[in-house]
Amino acid sequence: MRHRFVRQLCRDLVTTTKWERVVLFIPFLVLIIDADIFYYAWTHHKVTLILLSSIVLILSSVEIVAVIKEIHEHISYAQKYSSIEQQVLETVKKFPEKPTVGQVMAAMSNNGSKDFSRFDVYPVVCEVLNSLYSDEENGY
Repeated sequence: MRHRFVRQLCRDLVTTTKWERVVLFIPFLVLIIDADIFYYAWTHHKVTLILLSSIVLILSSVEIVAVIKEIHEHISYAQKYSSIEQQVLETVKKFPEKPTVGQVMAAMSNNGSKDFSRFDVYPVVCEVLNSLYSDEENGY
């Protein structure tokens, strides 16, 4: 129970792509450089520079929080999409012939899977059926 947020954050950061890590690294780099400027201004008693660098320091911190939140939302969406996709594939396999989107949606609602709304399921059903039908038509 303790440190649940930190464990979830570490789990999210491990599963990120290289671009997401780069996007996260840049604000930390800016934060380090600004902290150095702030330290210089503090030791040399430059009031104007202290005020300006503290503003940038705060903005860098807010940017880091925003990037981490965005990465977490992206990973949550990807996990949710994967879960829906697995359920849709299982449902499609139960049909003896090629089902339509409406048939799959009806079967998903009849199975009692109320974990996801139909607005979440519909695009996944369309994508799965499109990929299955296009693979069969191309002879894969």
